[in-house]
Amino acid sequence: MKLYVLLSVTLLLQVTSTLVFGEEENITSQKHLSEIGEVFPKPPTRPSPTVFCICVPYHLCRNKTIVRRISIDIRPNEEPCPNSLDVCCYDQIKPKDTPNISYYEHRTFCGHWNSAGVGLGINGHSNDDAQFGEFPWMMAILKLGANNSKTHLCGGSLIHPKVVLTAAHCVISKNPKDLVIRAGEWDLQTENELLPSQDHEVLKIINHENFDPHVIVNDVSLIIVTKPFLLRENVGTLCLPSPNYVFDRQRCYASGWGKKVFGKLAANHVILKKIDLPVVPRSSCLELLRKTRLGMDYILPEGFICAGGETGKDTCQGDGGNPLMCPIENRPKQFQQAGIVAWGIGCGNEIPGMYVDVALFRNWIDEQMAKEELDTSYYDPDY
Repeated sequence: MKLYVLLSVTLLLQVTSTLVFGEEENITSQKHLSEIGEVFPKPPTRPSPTVFCICVPYHLCRNKTIVRRISIDIRPNEEPCPNSLDVCCYDQIKPKDTPNISYYEHRTFCGHWNSAGVGLGINGHSNDDAQFGEFPWMMAILKLGANNSKTHLCGGSLIHPKVVLTAAHCVISKNPKDLVIRAGEWDLQTENELLPSQDHEVLKIINHENFDPHVIVNDVSLIIVTKPFLLRENVGTLCLPSPNYVFDRQRCYASGWGKKVFGKLAANHVILKKIDLPVVPRSSCLELLRKTRLGMDYILPEGFICAGGETGKDTCQGDGGNPLMCPIENRPKQFQQAGIVAWGIGCGNEIPGMYVDVALFRNWIDEQMAKEELDTSYYDPDY
């Protein structure tokens, strides 16, 4: 009996060797191969990286080793996975193994610009894609629909863990129960980002008491959420300027998920975009506006600043409420909010866009924060 078992095992090892290394062929029947496979399963053949690999979140796969920082390419023609943050991978790291990113609440100074992103770098971002977590104060205002669906409505900036600064025209007619406020968002089409986004319900909306939707003046609102957002690398607050601060001729950034071009049929961006824009002096801006359909008698209301006027670089529909943010003088890594996207004449032309002058409304914002007993130091650049 012992000899028979030894011979059987020897035969099985020979056949298994044939299956793995292909040194011999047709040694036994298909039935016998099936029986052998139950004892000695065939090792999986390494699949083709473009056909048989498995799409997994990028932070779960990097040569079997988790790393602090990796690079991905979001260009759809070169990425075989349906989600921009998935990668084609053979070996999936256990879900409990995550990159060395801190998940606990922490507070840094307001306006902290993550110029290189958080945790990953993006290759091939020729279309002005923002890095993940580059502007941690960016907020997405979402509208609830049927079956609990969420669609992008407009944007805002986080100025306190419970407060979002936005444009009144975005939310003036909205029921707070129909809105969801999202922090830490980057790619609207996936939830596989390195750090998760956070969704909170709206407690109340404070619109400027003198907002006029017909001429779009005093176009500013504060959204108070039901509980504070957790401050992380991809969620932080933006500084606000002192009252009457002047930003003329500064080079600033605007960011958002708005439409690519003007028009009802135009599609929104799914990945956060950024553009750099010059702040245009009021006199020059008014001169350009009067050459449009507004006419030679048009007077730009107080409470607006102008930015842009460079062909192909502009905010557009869906960007309402998003911040225009500028580096603080002598602090290139710290930003303060110059404006709120309000309105414009078309998109991407030589006419500057109109932005709510945040400095002019700084006192109003402080007053509302005091009424709500909320700490204003979260947006104080000198705190």
